[in-house]
Amino acid sequence: MLFWLKRAAAFLSGLFLFLLFYPESFAFAVLGGAINLVWAADDKLPHICRPFFNPGSLIFNTACLVFCGFKSGSAWWALALVGSSLAAWNIGLFRQRNQDASLNMQHQYLRLLGYRLGLGLAAGFSALALQSRFSVTFPLTFFLMLAGGFLFLRLLSGSMKKSQDRATRSDNVQ
Repeated sequence: MLFWLKRAAAFLSGLFLFLLFYPESFAFAVLGGAINLVWAADDKLPHICRPFFNPGSLIFNTACLVFCGFKSGSAWWALALVGSSLAAWNIGLFRQRNQDASLNMQHQYLRLLGYRLGLGLAAGFSALALQSRFSVTFPLTFFLMLAGGFLFLRLLSGSMKKSQDRATRSDNVQ
C-alpha cells in the first residue's frame, strides 16, 4: 500500500514540477518531470543508488522551488509540489526504516501523515488566498513564531515520550 502511495506522490511531484515550469522553460520542466518519474520507480535502481536518490530528488525539487521563487512562478503549483514531494520523501523514509511494518502501523502512519500534510497544505493555501489582505506587525509575528515553535516542541516531546513508553512496555512484556 505504501509502495503505491509513494509512487503516486512522486509521480504527482513530477507532474506539478512540469506544470510549474512548462510555459517558461520546457527543458527544465521535462528534466524535473523525468527525475521525479525515476524517483517514482526508485525500487528498480541498484541498491547502491537508492539511499542517495530519495534525498537527492527532494533536494532537486527544493532547488526548483527556489528557482521558481526567483522567477516568480505560480505559487499554487509550487505549494502542490511541496506537499507531494514531502509526502513521497516521508513515505520513502518510513518504508526504508520499517520494512516489516504491520498493516495497522501503516494505517496509523498514513493517518498521521494525512493530518500533517492536510494542515500544512491548508495553511499554505490560506496564506496564498489571504496574501496582502492584512498586515501583521513584527511583535505579533514574533509571538506567533514562538508559540508555533513551542507547540512543535511539545508535539515532538510527546511523541518521544509515547515511543519510550511503548519501548518500556514491550521490554516488560518480554
